[in-house]
Amino acid sequence: MAVQSNATAKAQSTADNAFSQAQVISSQADSAIAVQSTATAKAQSTADNAFSQAAADKAAADQAAADKAAADKAAQSNISSNFVAGNVETAGKYSKKLIVGFAGTDITPFTLTKVSVSDGSNLSVSYSEEELETLGFNTNPGDGKKCNGYLMPQQGSIGWDTSNLLVTATVRLQDGKVITVTQKVTPVNN
Repeated sequence: MAVQSNATAKAQSTADNAFSQAQVISSQADSAIAVQSTATAKAQSTADNAFSQAAADKAAADQAAADKAAADKAAQSNISSNFVAGNVETAGKYSKKLIVGFAGTDITPFTLTKVSVSDGSNLSVSYSEEELETLGFNTNPGDGKKCNGYLMPQQGSIGWDTSNLLVTATVRLQDGKVITVTQKVTPVNN
């Protein structure tokens, strides 16, 4: 019996050791799972933060684009509503000179780059920024200075036929955007 008792004690000791090792391994596995769970949670949190930041950046970019579009529309409306073209010194249905420019001095800053005049038939004349400056136009209005001047008809012509006269101005805003505005000149009554 003593042999059996020793064998039982040895078996019990081996079982106890195996149980203790199993508990250590189980504890290590639980720690590894906890570390993995923490790492997964941190990764998810980082991904969520990155997604939230990307969504916020997109919303800010969309708002900036909408603000720019609204500003461009306002600038175009401001310039268009201030553009004037009219007759001066008329004879019959002809105007001996046209006044062209922009009313007011508080309009959006711009550079007048071109003016074209067309009578609806074969007569069409364009003036570059340099030609307009030579004719006395202030092509960069601002600081209380207006942008207007007179256009004479082509030499040898009796005048601008006002029956269907269109004046078109091309302006470049400070941000580089180009705007074209057109004004129909009121015909002279015969």
